[in-house]
Amino acid sequence: MVLLRETDYMNGLPIYVAPERWARLLADAKAGVYTPDTVNGRLVLGLNFFGDHRSIETTPENWAVFVKGVQAGIFDAV
Repeated sequence: MVLLRETDYMNGLPIYVAPERWARLLADAKAGVYTPDTVNGRLVLGLNFFGDHRSIETTPENWAVFVKGVQAGIFDAV
């Protein structure tokens, strides 16, 4: 299990993500093929958190920093 936390969202509470889904998100972000939906100026990552179909929201700025880190390889060892 991977704990995903967005400090801006849900008071920074962690959300549990299946390892396979986390790996897919990283691969897609690294390749530049994942585009979150936009709702009211916030980005919504529609991830399947252990089958409950929740999502996590972030800002465009935080998403850009995340993608930059993924592409730089900071999550490669995870």
